[in-house]
Amino acid sequence: MEDNMNMIFEFLSSTNEVKLMLIVGLALLTLIPLAPILKPMLNKAVKIIKHLLEKKRKVKNLLKFKE
Repeated sequence: MEDNMNMIFEFLSSTNEVKLMLIVGLALLTLIPLAPILKPMLNKAVKIIKHLLEKKRKVKNLLKFKE
């Protein structure tokens, strides 16, 4: 039991691990509430990208057809 406590204390005393845990925790606390707000914007961005890729493919096919 004492070995486990020492291991936990050593882990928590390392500043890099604590900083990493805090950064990840804050990121999750920030992003989870924003997910419902960001979802429509992400869907719109995906639609725009798909449209641009489709347009590029059509232009490429037209150029190939002209040759």
